[in-house]
Amino acid sequence: MMGLVSSLFDRAKSALRPASRSYEGAATGRRATGWGAMRNQHGAAQAARAPLGYRARYLVANNPHAAAGKAAHVSSLVGTGIVPAVTGTLAARWTAWTDEADADGLMDFYGLTALMVGGMVVDGEALALLIATPAGLRIRVLDPDQLDASLTRPLPEGGRIVNGVEFDMFGSRVAYWIVKERPEIGLGLNLQPVRVPAEDVVHLFRP
Repeated sequence: MMGLVSSLFDRAKSALRPASRSYEGAATGRRATGWGAMRNQHGAAQAARAPLGYRARYLVANNPHAAAGKAAHVSSLVGTGIVPAVTGTLAARWTAWTDEADADGLMDFYGLTALMVGGMVVDGEALALLIATPAGLRIRVLDPDQLDASLTRPLPEGGRIVNGVEFDMFGSRVAYWIVKERPEIGLGLNLQPVRVPAEDVVHLFRP
């Protein structure tokens, strides 16, 4: 009888003992051999930006499953596209503008939307310029490589440029440093980045 009481007492003490505060994922030993680690997520993203984008483009171009996955994501995210809830003259003007929205005259506004979302899915981001022309607002989709990601430096008065994106002293995006010509075209074009105010840029990405 005394043995039974002692056993119950030991179990009660074990149940009341505070649990060890630890994460198995942070443990060391044989099971953790070969595990990767990411000390700084932002730094890792900076380093991996270009290689991940190039590999994703390759997969979409050469692997039908990757291409189908991209198409499914774009279809799910875009749906029927942005359609304002207006009627009459405003609806007619919107429809007319969507047909002329592309600064390069290759597709309509909905095609541009799908193109940018597809770029975000594959490259992780998509860029476009908002251009005021005599005929009205036009949109030019850029290759993500046209954002000068090599440009990172502090600025006077507390601002900074990080991967081609300029922030003010409060951390707000104020400009983008963009190469206006596609780098791979060459032809002696000016490939120096220019400062474009943030209000003239559409930067689509998942934060």
